[in-house]
This record gives sequence, C-alpha cells and structure tokens, in this order.
Amino acid sequence: MMRSFLALLCLLSTWAHATTGPQQHPHIEVELITEYATWQPGSTQWIGVAMRPEHHWHTYWKNPGDSGLATQLTFTSNEPELSFGDIQWPTPERIVVSDITNFGYDGDSLLMVPVQVPLNISEQTLREGLTIQLSASWLVCKESCIPGNGEFELVMPLATAPSDELTEFANLFATTRQVVPVNQTELALRYDLALNDANQITFQLSAAGSDAANYDLFAADETLLAASSAPVWQKGTAPDGSRWWQANLQTSEYFYQLPTSTDIVLRIDDVDGVKGIAFDAKQATLPKLTFTASSDTVSNSEHSIIVLALMAFVGGMLLNLMPCVFPVLSLKALSLVKLSGKESHQARRHGYLYATGILLSLFVLGLALSGLKQAGNAIGWGFQLQDPWFLSILTLVMVLMAASLLGAFEVAGSWMSVGSERLSKGDDTASLLSGCLAVVVASPCMTPLMAPALGVALTLPFVSMLFILMALGLGLALPILVLTFWPALISKMPKPGPWLETFKQALAFPLLLTAIWLLWLLQQHDPNIVLLLLLLLLLVAFCWWLKTRNYPRLAAIVFAATIAVPGIWYLQPGAQESRLADVATPYSPEQLAQLLAANEPVFINMTADWCLTCKVNERVTFSDAQVSEAFSQHGVHYMVGDWTHRDEQISRYLDQFQHAGVPLYVLYNHEGQTQVLPQLLTPAGVIEQLDKTLAN
Repeated sequence: MMRSFLALLCLLSTWAHATTGPQQHPHIEVELITEYATWQPGSTQWIGVAMRPEHHWHTYWKNPGDSGLATQLTFTSNEPELSFGDIQWPTPERIVVSDITNFGYDGDSLLMVPVQVPLNISEQTLREGLTIQLSASWLVCKESCIPGNGEFELVMPLATAPSDELTEFANLFATTRQVVPVNQTELALRYDLALNDANQITFQLSAAGSDAANYDLFAADETLLAASSAPVWQKGTAPDGSRWWQANLQTSEYFYQLPTSTDIVLRIDDVDGVKGIAFDAKQATLPKLTFTASSDTVSNSEHSIIVLALMAFVGGMLLNLMPCVFPVLSLKALSLVKLSGKESHQARRHGYLYATGILLSLFVLGLALSGLKQAGNAIGWGFQLQDPWFLSILTLVMVLMAASLLGAFEVAGSWMSVGSERLSKGDDTASLLSGCLAVVVASPCMTPLMAPALGVALTLPFVSMLFILMALGLGLALPILVLTFWPALISKMPKPGPWLETFKQALAFPLLLTAIWLLWLLQQHDPNIVLLLLLLLLLVAFCWWLKTRNYPRLAAIVFAATIAVPGIWYLQPGAQESRLADVATPYSPEQLAQLLAANEPVFINMTADWCLTCKVNERVTFSDAQVSEAFSQHGVHYMVGDWTHRDEQISRYLDQFQHAGVPLYVLYNHEGQTQVLPQLLTPAGVIEQLDKTLAN
C-alpha cells in the first residue's frame, strides 16, 4: 500500500514539474508547456508557449505586417549544453482592419521550440531535473494593443530509460504540427521583378499537382512585399511546355533590393483545414507564360463550360426572387400592366430592350473584371460594392426612385424622368435602363448555383468568363421575356385602375429597404460618408420643396451654392497642406508640466508603430486637414509619445489613466483638466471634443 502511495506521489510530482501553470495577463493567458512528462539525455524534445487571447484579440507572426510585433522568446537553462532551436511558427492568417493588414493568429496558438538534450548530463542534474527559464514578450491587439511580458520556469525530470509518457498538452502539440508549414520539395517557387511594373514582384509556382486558387502567400522578410498585397493566381504555360501558377504582388514601401532567396509560406485552405508549405524561394529570370484556356483550367472546378453556363442561367433566374432585384423587377412588371391589351410586337420590343440592357451591362462588367484581373487585383462578383462612391450613387438612385413612386416627382420633363418615372411609364429608354439597373442591384446577391459558376468564371479567360456571364444575364431576363413573348399572359394580368397607384406606391418600400441596406454597407467603409449622403438627401428634399412652392430659381441657387462652397474651400491652395504630424512634439513630462503651468491646452497622443488602431487613427483622423485647422484655431499643443520601444516615462503616464496599452488620447484644457477620448477616433468627433472642451 505504501509503495503504491509513493508511486502516486512520484507521478503527481512528475506532472507538476511539466508546467508551472498558466499566467493571466491583460486580455491573454500564456503558459509554458511540454509534450512529454520526462526527458531522456541525448533526445530531442519539444516545449511550447501556449497563447490564449480573449475572443477577437490576436497575436502576431514573425512578420507582423503593417503593424504589430512578433512574439519574442529567450530561453536559459541550468544545463549549459542544452540547446534551443528556432520557433516553429504556425501558418499565419491575414487580419485586416480598415486599410491595415496584419499577419498573425486570431485565436489560440502554440509556438513550439525544439530542445536538444545533451547526452552527458551531471549526476546532480539527473537527480534534480533540468530547469528551464523563459523570458517572453508579446503584443495582443483588438481595438487597442497591449504589450506584455512574463517570466516562466519549467523543471523537467530526467530518465535514463526511454519513456513515452505524454502530458495533457500532447494533443495540442500534435494539432499544431499540422498547421506548421512543412518544407516542400515537389513544388518549386521562383520570383523576379515583374517586367511591366518595377513596383511588383512576379511569383511563379509549379502547377504540378497544385490548385493555387486556395493559396495565400506570406513573406518572412518585412521589406519584400506590401502586407496588403494578396496573390491573384493565373495558370499559364512556359515555352518548354511546363505549367506554372503566376501572381504579381506589390513591393513593400521599405523595399530596396531583391534577395537571392527568401523564406515564403503558402497558406492552403481546403476541406481538410489549414495547411502551410514553406519555400526557400529562389530569384530567377522567369519565362513569359502564355495564359490560355485549357482543359486543366476548367477541370479545377470539375465542370465543363456548358455545365457552368447552365448553373449560371438557373442562378440568374433565381436572382429575380432575391430582395436586391425584386424592386426593379416589380417596376418592370408595373410597366407591363400598362401594356396590357396593346400590340404584341410592342411588348416584345420592351422584352428585347430589357434583356439587351442586362446583357450589355454584364458585358461591360466582364470587361472591367478582366481588366482588373490582368492588373493583378483580387476581384469577385459585386466588387464595385467595395467602392464608397458607387455605394453612395446607388443609394441616391434608390431613394430618388422611391420618392418618385410615392408621388414626389410628377412634373413632366423633370430631371428625374430619366430614372424611375420613365421606368414606371414603360417607354423604350426605360426598358433598357431597367435592364441595366437590374444588373447593378443584383451584383451583391448570390444564389446557390451562382456561387460555384461565378467562382470558376472569374478564373477563366475573358471569352469563357463572358459566355458564363451572358448565360447569367439570360436567366435574369427570362421572366420578363416570357411575359413579353406570350402576350396572353400579360392580358391575364389585372387591368389598370385605382389599385395601380397603390401598387406603385407600395413598390417604393422595397427600394427604400434596399437603400437602408446600402447605407449599412457604406458605414462599414466610413460613417462620415453616410452622414454626408444623408445631408445631401436633405438638401435635395429642401430644394425640391422650394421648387414645388414655385421658387425654382431659388432652389437652383441654394443647391448650387451648398455644393459649390465646400468644393471651392477644398480646392483652395494649401487647404490640405497642414498636418498635425508637421507640428507634433515628442512627449516629455517636463514640457507637459511647463505647458500646463502656462495654462496652455495640450493634446497627448500615446502611440506605437505596432499599434493597429493607432495607425488607422493616424491615417483617417490625424491626417485630416480640418482636424489640423481645429488644433490651430484653439492653440492646442500636439504631443506624441512613441511607445514602439518600451519607455518608462510613457508607461508611468499610461498608469495614471489606468491604461495597459496604447492608443491613449488625452486632452488638457486651459485649467489642466483632462478629457480621455475614445480609442477609435473620427475627424468630426475630435473637432467636436475640441470645441466642447476648449470653449471660452
């Protein structure tokens, strides 16, 4: 019994020595762990640092991207001959906030390190075990970034006989090995400066047994590639007949020369999960590839062009049932009701024009997609909805069409007659425009059969892509074509009457719902644009009200003046030349005390190069000319504390406001009273706070 008790104590002691337990730090838990419970002299073992950030917080890869800092690990031991290898970094992911792109881990990660245990170990170490100390530093970010550091210790028992006793963390090590990039010898990766642009680097990946459509590319060298440049692969044939994938990526703003070789990681996302391939990419003079349609390209989707076209055709028909297309389809149906009882050839003409508008718009869209693809951009269906200006214009169109249906625009010959009034009247131009508008509003929608068809189409040459887009257009136009080619169906529709006006007004609400959805998309780009758009709609409503009150000239003057004055101010020489960065002074407690003693207002910006939110605020807010003008008008001294490298003075300042990290924005008024601003800033918010705090 006593022997069993002693054995249990020994086992518990072994497990206790395996890890000292997790340490809780701001927004992250960090723990030093090992795979095996006991180590043998002369063996290679694995230890790891488990990093468990809170939900939506992330840590960084060895190349952090536009901002951030890589985790640093420094090991020491009581055994001088014990050697530690390099960190085995898991395959990273892209983490994008605003226009800042980082590389790292959005969630738990394990940084594994190999340990070579020497064969000859002293008797004392064999008895007491190996003592391993770790000094670790990291950066964990969400909206703010908080640097952390910790000291860890691990005492590992040694056994002269082989042991396969695993710790509770063994599965974590096994899982991590599956996402650590493995060296690949079967595939080749080579690169050179692109011939068409000195600011791009061309990468070619051997196409043997690979599907580059699922590959992302990361360079360990921070000075090589721009973090925001993601690969768009094209498959081509070299003069010797070999097949290669090719992608052009932008060089980093810190780029100065091409290395002869560089470490590259390819991330592969497929049904089996995430995998990584590590390359020692070699600089080479690349052959010019011929990009042509081939059976290989089509076989990537395991569908022929005909099957893809049929899928797109059915997907186009289903689009008519989507909320984004229904308002326009309803407008066209309204015009067909008015055609009831008229000549059949007239109905067919409207069907032809509607279909022509759809096909013509898709042809133009195909040209745009092909041009962007040739330029090396990442493209997709609905790509134009990534442009705030396009979203703004489309929102205006939806609101004005709804207003017309509700009776706001009834004057014949008005400027809105080109839009919704003509659509509801059903003339030739309206039929063509309604087809174009159907494509515009359909672009954000995706039906089940459309997804695979368009996904493959966007990787094909222009002719094949266009064939699939035309099939999509025919499916979209089919319901109206059926109605116009079989006039008997139109005759069965209800006759025009009082109900028609109610129906027309009811159609305004799907349009307004679409406008609200577009505003939601727009605010994700910039909330300030939403505000400006709403003010513009208010201006249009006010001017239209003046016109209905028989003041058309006054309405034109008010509209022109309201639009022109901000434009003239914006175009004035030097209107945007002043920036806060030009007048910033480095933070120092002494200078801050002097300014406060003189009753001067001060704005403190605590920032760091690795801080994601700091960089966004600098690009969006602190580079805004109106913010700079507001600082100048109020006589605010702008002080910047750079915490890129740990600074005790800045750390003490952060502690005063109970902030563990940056950004921190503090505004002092004339009496030295403080106001802490939010971590996410907007130009309007900063200007409002200055006016409120420093008002005399």
